[in-house]
Formats: sequence, C-alpha cells, structure tokens
Amino acid sequence: MKLLDDVPERSEYAKRIPVKTAQCTVLVLTEDIDWVGGAGNYLELHCGKEVYLIRERIHQLEQKLNPKQFVRIHRSVIVNIDRIKTLHPLFNSDYMIILQNGVKLNVSRTYHEKLLAVISK
Repeated sequence: MKLLDDVPERSEYAKRIPVKTAQCTVLVLTEDIDWVGGAGNYLELHCGKEVYLIRERIHQLEQKLNPKQFVRIHRSVIVNIDRIKTLHPLFNSDYMIILQNGVKLNVSRTYHEKLLAVISK
C-alpha cells in the first residue's frame, strides 16, 4: 500500500482552458481568470486586460472549475473569489462586488448565499 501513498492526487478540476484563436490555441490558466461572463452562445474569460472567447455553456464550465476558487454569482457570471476586493449590499438581497481591478459585478439574490458561504471559509 506504500505505492498508493506515493501517487500524487489527481485534480478533477481544470487547470487550463484551451481557447482557439485565428492563429493558434491559447492555454489559459484557470488561476489567471478574473471572471467569466456569458455572451450569447459564448463565454468571455476575463484575464487581466485580455478577454478570450470560448463556445461553451456556463454550467459546463462551472463544473470544470474548482468550487473553492470560483463561484457563480449570477446566471451568466462566474467569479474568481481571490479577485474580490469588496462586497456591497444593495436592495432586495442583491449585492455588488468590486474586483481588485475595479470591475463591478452584480450578485443576484439567487446566488448571494452561496457566495457568502464560499468567501467566509
């Protein structure tokens, strides 16, 4: 059984997201993603000043991302919790978060309890 102890744990969550561009395929590290937003049939991966477009459904990408690092805050938005700077309550149990880069994102009341549970850990 010693051999099993020496085998590193496999992560079931994606470490990279392949993004096809006109010239090549870019491997975006998930840790570099600030937030993900829905854009019709596509998703925008916001990574600093770069925005990458992938054709995938948000619930599919949500399942690939580590829930300790990423949380869905709206039906079309996933955020990297390490990028959250402040959380501001609004009305009707809605919230607004401001990321470290100044981007403001709304948290719907459907997802605010999940967000609070994840950031309080």
